[in-house]
This record gives sequence, structure tokens and C-alpha cells, in this order.
Amino acid sequence: MDSLIGIKGNDFVLIASDTVTKSSLLLIKDDENKFYKINSHLIMAYSGEQGDSFRNCSFTAEKVKFECLQNQIHATPSVVANVLQKKLHTALRKQPLSTSCLIAGKTPESFSLYQVDTYGAISSSKYFSLGASSYFTYGILDKNYHEGITLEQALSTLQECVNVLKKRFVLDIPTFIVNIVRDSGIESLSLKPSE
Repeated sequence: MDSLIGIKGNDFVLIASDTVTKSSLLLIKDDENKFYKINSHLIMAYSGEQGDSFRNCSFTAEKVKFECLQNQIHATPSVVANVLQKKLHTALRKQPLSTSCLIAGKTPESFSLYQVDTYGAISSSKYFSLGASSYFTYGILDKNYHEGITLEQALSTLQECVNVLKKRFVLDIPTFIVNIVRDSGIESLSLKPSE
């Protein structure tokens, strides 16, 4: 029932995540922050089983920091996606982890948005929707996304997605946390469905 939405523009990339933590039919928490900040221009958001997802993101963030120190490289979205992919793919045959992640960040050349699914498959695109929200929001993203989308247009599209989820989705999602990666760093804001 988790929902992640990511949109990439020319001068930004954003990820929105719901704040609901559930277990089976129980609502455990409605103010969970599902983001993991790796550095000032790189962030990861997770969906899936809470324990698997949190531990996997914690491990990945620390592993990336270690690899960067050991190999004298910079952490980029591609590096994070590949470290995460290796972890999920290795665990797939032994003890599968129920987690998917969106990774957003800035490289010296451009902004990047990656998805790593539960099977360890990596993909990069201009926008993603993961979890239950994908059934409702991909049509809106397809309709509204265009090359050169501005941050205001992306936030408007995101608001439309949140409104559709409020109207059509069985689970009430009170708030989405949005993290925006820009040249100046990571900005965070909350987004609620409009009436």
C-alpha cells in the first residue's frame, strides 16, 4: 500500500512518499519519513515491508559511503542504484527482501532518477510511480509530463496525483512528504490532498 512518485526535470528531481506505515490491516503510524539522505544532493526513498526497507536503505547508505572512501569515488545516483541492486539481487535467492526504492540526485552533469525493484532490476526514467499509487497516477504522469517541465508544473502534477489517490484509493493517505533535489541542495515540503 506504499506510494512513491518521482519526477525529473532539467534543473531538479523530486520524490514524493506517503507517510503511512501499516502492518496487514493495521495502521501503525501516519507520520513516517521514508527518505534516507545520503549526502547534500542525493536521496533515497523506500517502499515495502517496513523492516526490510529500513534496514536495506540503512545498509545501502553506509555501504555507499564506505565504497566512496575506499575507492575514492563520489556518490552518485548510479552508484547508489548499483549497490542497492547488488544487495537485492544477492538476497533474492537466499532471503528475498520486500523493498523497492527510488533514488534521486544530482551529478555534475545532470539530475538522475532511478528505480530499483524487489528483484534487483534497475531502471532510469523521467518519472516513476511505485506501489499502490501506480494504478492511479501513471495516467496523470503520462498526460502532464513533457520535456522541460518546471518545478511548479511538477508540483501541480504531483498535487493532481495526491488528489486522485484521496478520491479513489481505499487507504486514507493524510500527507505526502516531498523532497526536491536542486543545485542548492535538498528541500523538503509536505503535500496534502486539496478538497
